[in-house]
Amino acid sequence: MYWENKVRLQEYEIREIRKKLIEKDREIERLNTEVEIYRKKASKMMVRSRSLDSEIQVDLKRQLQLVEQEASILRQKVNNLETENEKLTIENKRMTLRLTKKPPPSSADILQMENMELKQKLEEQQRKLETMREELEKAAAENPVLIQDYKPRRESLTSLLTDNENDLIASLKKRLKTKDEEYQSVQARAVQLEVENSRLSREYKKLKEALGSKKRPMKAIRDSATRSELRELVSELQDEISKHHAAIAYQFG
Repeated sequence: MYWENKVRLQEYEIREIRKKLIEKDREIERLNTEVEIYRKKASKMMVRSRSLDSEIQVDLKRQLQLVEQEASILRQKVNNLETENEKLTIENKRMTLRLTKKPPPSSADILQMENMELKQKLEEQQRKLETMREELEKAAAENPVLIQDYKPRRESLTSLLTDNENDLIASLKKRLKTKDEEYQSVQARAVQLEVENSRLSREYKKLKEALGSKKRPMKAIRDSATRSELRELVSELQDEISKHHAAIAYQFG
């Protein structure tokens, strides 16, 4: 992931800068020691000229200042990188949580997981039974006389293992078949619902278009309309409303 790689690079850079910082601190310590040693020697050696002593002191102090400045810059860079690294770490955790946060599994997902678990159990039991058979055969090969004395018991044990194996495998296969059927049923129901939803959407669209095309302007009602004319107009409107209701009931009933 991009954020993880960036965090690792930042951590590597911080480690390298800290190494350099340690080296600078050691160099500062060494220069301070040299300055102190020189001062002690200068006080005892009066034969040297004062100008030479002064030049050496100035040179050592200049070196010391340069190293201290470099160390200060490195410390600041370490602080900046640590701050940025902390931000990247927080962002990396946030992105990881977002990617790992999944919706709850559906019924089909649960059935599929159960099927996988049953298949794993079936394979595991078959491996165990195969191992037990191999151990019995190995024991028979290593101790033929002893096994011959107890041959009836061994045959009984082998028969018992075979019966148990068959019962267990049959039970697991039955459960696996049941889960497969449930899974197929859920899948088929989902497909059926999608088809039904598409059909209803198409029917609704057709009905909406049909109702829109049947719209017509209302008849103008004259102020001088007679009572019989008004009754006739109301009757026509009621008939049209009844037709629309019947169409809706037919389409979605």
